[in-house]
Amino acid sequence: MRRTLQLLLELIISCSALLVASSGEARIEIFLMSQTVGLKPPPLEGGVRFRGTPFGHMALYVESATRDDERTIRQCREGERGGLVLTVDRQLKDKFFIATTRDEFFYGGMDPDAAHGVVTRADIRKDLALFNKRYGHLYKTGPNMSGLGQDYGVLYIRSVWGLVYPTTREEEAKIIDFWRQHCNDGFSRVGNNCVTTLFRSLNYAGLDRRSFFVRGLAPYNAWNYLAKKFVFAEADSKAPDGNYLRRNGTYITRYGQIDSDAVFRSGRPFNLYSLQNLEYTTWASPHASYQLPSWEPVTFAQYPTGRERASDEGVRYSMRRFLWWVFSQHDEFVRLWFQSFKGLWYTITG
Repeated sequence: MRRTLQLLLELIISCSALLVASSGEARIEIFLMSQTVGLKPPPLEGGVRFRGTPFGHMALYVESATRDDERTIRQCREGERGGLVLTVDRQLKDKFFIATTRDEFFYGGMDPDAAHGVVTRADIRKDLALFNKRYGHLYKTGPNMSGLGQDYGVLYIRSVWGLVYPTTREEEAKIIDFWRQHCNDGFSRVGNNCVTTLFRSLNYAGLDRRSFFVRGLAPYNAWNYLAKKFVFAEADSKAPDGNYLRRNGTYITRYGQIDSDAVFRSGRPFNLYSLQNLEYTTWASPHASYQLPSWEPVTFAQYPTGRERASDEGVRYSMRRFLWWVFSQHDEFVRLWFQSFKGLWYTITG
């Protein structure tokens, strides 16, 4: 019986074998930001606070996107530098999303090569002032509850997972065109938010055909779906446009939150099932610490065609590692059940 169980578990693991991260240059990255609660009292001047939701937040990095002018974006020309993070923010005046550089998105005004080990309230105050100077005119009432938390210096207050996915030049052009077309949309918590916008842009590029029920709108659920689609898909799986879905160079990177005693953090969604699913997906996926070449001019010749067959070579995970993952989580489960009630309370109280 024991031998049968072991063989069954090994079969399950081997069936989930994934691609080894290749050295191919990635072009988009889908960010999932964990929840955060906000600044510890007292708040900054003017009652400035931020507060995350139990569902987190999603954003999209597009390597060949560049600013056309202050309010629009376009695709880079050959040899032109690009790389922008597109993220929906309901506080914007007459625009649906904001585009920032990757370094701004992660570190705000902080130098990534000399990032602080710990972020203080003074650091956050300084960076928020810089954010107001650069982007405050785009917001309805200034970045009070959402601006800094979602769009700028995100590692101050959240940890981030990044799902890297190689795209073709044509796919990125369609993704950028979709965001351009919808830059003046209205924000809706259920029907038109960070998750639905990202998915609709992938639909437009021919990479996905899926609609979500209300419960599927949570970024944690949606992100899991994308990871399983792009990473776990069979080698022969194709997108609606005929291109292969699973591509070499698809993997997950974890960007750790910068430590701070000025921020309440939980970093957990309240949906326990979603969290367990997310943790397994993250554990099982190829990992890499990958620096996208946003500091270099874009060379379209380096883009994949989208027709490449994904390698069938995968990673075989040992029984020891699988059992370690299962049993090492037991102390987390109790805490996470309590966290689920906290998340529900945050939702009810707004």
